Amino acid sequence: MKAYYSSEFRREAVKLARSSDRPTQQIAMELGIKRTTLYQWICRAMKDKTSYIEKTEPKSKSYYHDLERENKELKKELKRAQMERDILKKAAAYFANQEL
Repeated sequence: MKAYYSSEFRREAVKLARSSDRPTQQIAMELGIKRTTLYQWICRAMKDKTSYIEKTEPKSKSYYHDLERENKELKKELKRAQMERDILKKAAAYFANQEL
């Protein structure tokens, strides 16, 4: 006898599995379904996004512009943090030599 699961249940199970840090096997156990069943749903969802994963409206140009701006800011912050790290490394090496 084959169990029937509603499309909403499948969709939510896939969403949970894709967004969680927990192993898929653990999620399947908690939901009371076979691990292979959940894997099949995830695979099918990846092939046919419209069936199981919520549709998202097309992103606007301003959305991508905001992402680009954020990316530039993050690169700038990363570069600064790397420079600070390098300075601290040099200072630590300098002070380590002073103690000897």
